[in-house]
Amino acid sequence: MARGLTLRFAHLSEYAFFRPDRAQKHLLAVEQALRPDGSIVIESTANGLNHFSELWQKATNGENMYQPHFYGWVQDKRMFADEYRQFTQRYIRLHGKLPELNELDEAEQALMEQGASIEQIIWRRMKIANSSPEGFRQEFPGNPTEAFVSTGRNFFNTALIAERVAFVHPSVPAPEQFKGYSGLTFWRLPEAGKRFYVGVDTAEGLGSGADHSAVEIIDKDGYQCAELYSDTIKPYKLAALVLELAEYYNHALIVPKKAAAGHIVVDKLRNEYHYANLYKSKQYDQTGRVKRRPGWETTSKSRPIMLEDFSEQFEHGESVFSHSI
Repeated sequence: MARGLTLRFAHLSEYAFFRPDRAQKHLLAVEQALRPDGSIVIESTANGLNHFSELWQKATNGENMYQPHFYGWVQDKRMFADEYRQFTQRYIRLHGKLPELNELDEAEQALMEQGASIEQIIWRRMKIANSSPEGFRQEFPGNPTEAFVSTGRNFFNTALIAERVAFVHPSVPAPEQFKGYSGLTFWRLPEAGKRFYVGVDTAEGLGSGADHSAVEIIDKDGYQCAELYSDTIKPYKLAALVLELAEYYNHALIVPKKAAAGHIVVDKLRNEYHYANLYKSKQYDQTGRVKRRPGWETTSKSRPIMLEDFSEQFEHGESVFSHSI
């Protein structure tokens, strides 16, 4: 696309809709063709979770050279100014006055705290009345996470995700011993006597968004306490970090997925570090005897059960997830 060119400025429009198998190649070609004093602008409507959302996440974390800019309807007071006036006048004719602050629901109050005006709140109400909350979030996302989860194909209930996004808890400073790790975020630190669980999904650590290793730390009440999300950490380094995190969180139960590079993590935790609190999956041999092997086995039977249980916990409010895109 850009090979052989020398570019000073490049604008990639609607990048989230590039073919998934070509998006990274196109961007890499443009980056290689760019002059040292050149600039790239990547602009797009969100389209679910893909390479564009990964680029955004890395930009917000300061992990690449891009500067993130999100332009939502709350901050834009001019684009729909005529509709704001029209809808407000219509509302006053119907109700006689503007709504008071105590008459707003939790979502509307959260939007006011983000800078929305009462005219924008009325505009939002009437837009939703003409469509649905899901339709409004898709067309007019108020923040990056809402934009990404309201588009594309999603297994989880996007309306509940969008509601949760408005009340995401701020992260806390990383403990000194973990400050050198990129992509590691903390929301709650360990408390004496409390039980924690560490889920581990291991990737190859090849970078370039090829695949990501993920570590999630949950307490006994279902609260997300910490997370690692990285496409560059090697499996052997991941094993050492997981051990350190588990010991820090009161010798937490480690549940590592045992597939591909995950075998390296399981082997190190069990045979090199001799970590005792390691999840063991139950299996039966040919004689019918139970054998317990370290690590979580994802199979055609266990995967749908795991996902449905996860979805049920989330939809029933039995878990609290803190992370936002």
